Formats: sequence, structure tokens, C-alpha cells
Amino acid sequence: MKRLLLSTAAVLAGSAAFAQVSIGPEVGFALNNYGYRLGGDKVETSMKPGIRVGGVVDIRLLRNLYLQPGLLYNSRGYLYKDVYDRSTALNHVTVTERGNETAHYLEMPVNLLYKSGNARSAARFMIGGGPYFAAALGGKYKYSTTTLMTNEVRTIETTDKQEAKLYVGNDSRSDDLRPFDVGMNFNMGVQFEGGLYLRGNVGIGFANMLPGGDANNYIHNWGTSFSIGYLFGE
Repeated sequence: MKRLLLSTAAVLAGSAAFAQVSIGPEVGFALNNYGYRLGGDKVETSMKPGIRVGGVVDIRLLRNLYLQPGLLYNSRGYLYKDVYDRSTALNHVTVTERGNETAHYLEMPVNLLYKSGNARSAARFMIGGGPYFAAALGGKYKYSTTTLMTNEVRTIETTDKQEAKLYVGNDSRSDDLRPFDVGMNFNMGVQFEGGLYLRGNVGIGFANMLPGGDANNYIHNWGTSFSIGYLFGE
């Protein structure tokens, strides 16, 4: 899959030599999260900031219809926090758990876009979407537990920190993420005369990324990004 994505990128870059085709970089800020369930119970997570950077090829099909494949690096993951009480008759104890997972993906979106106006327009509204295909490259997971104990005599705070590498594969005993994801992108933005554009994107993953997962145990990627790009040859 990784080799396919890289080969496709080379073909797309070569196609920029033809008429009605533009190519350029795109970089953006992303907020990603998981749809996460273990043993049938939903795991409450929050969005994790990241980056989305790469390039796109803009291919004009009709006057206002464009095919826009690309190849981007996308940092996904989630943040987790849970606070609970473990007090006793003598001690008041509060436990805070925090998790921070960063997963690296090589992603190939293939968007079909409608652009208003024409190439000479000062600004063109664009809207569209399409599938994406992604390969997981690994990542890192950080976890900490902070215990705060107070009583009439003293206050004690202890923190235990752990860090682990994320392994990619299909073995539920040793791996953390399945190798490949597939989903849909929905995006809109504005393109200015000369090739500069701004884009907002929402991506929803369909694949269960949890090795050995099922309907009660799953990880689904989802997130949003805001990016800026430039098309050479516009």
C-alpha cells in the first residue's frame, strides 16, 4: 500500500506537464480524534492538534469540475483524560489519568471539486469531496497517572509516566494499529486568482483500525483540518 501511494504520487506529479493540470503544496493545521469503543463501552476522548502537509494535483475535467488527488502526511490520534475518586475514611484520594496518542499516516485523498467562476475570477468558491486511502506508519503513546492524597497531616502527589511505541500490523496480541485506512473527505474553500487557496476539510474513516477488532471493539479515525495551498500553473 505504501509503495502504491508513492508510485501514484510520481504519476500524478508527472501529469502536471499536460494542459489543464496544476500542481502545488498544501500545509495545514489538523484536529483529529477516534471513534473508540472497547468491550462495548465508549471511550471518551478529545481532539488532538496535529499537522497535515503534502501536495495536490488539480486536473480540470470540465469548465467548473476538477479532479484533485493528492499525497499528504497526516498526524492523527487523540487525547484522553479521566479523573476519579478513590478516597477512604482517612484519606481523600483523587486519581487523574491522561493519555496522548500520536499516529503517523501517509494519506492519498481523491477529491472531486466544483469551482465557481473561471481562472480569471478574483476568487472562486470550491466545494466537493471524495475517498481517501491511507497507510499507517507507526506512532507513539504516552500515558500518565497522577495520584493526589490529602489528609489532616499531609498532602502527597505521585505521578507515574509511561511511553510506548505504536506497532502497525494485524496481530491483536502485539500490534496497536491496522496498516490501512479508507474513508471519505468533505471539503470547501476559496481559491484566489493566481493559485493561492484556503480549504476546510472533514475526514471520516470507515476502517476499524484496531487489530482483531469487531463491532464492540473498534477505532475509527475522524477529524478536521484547515489548510493553505498554492497551485502552480493556474
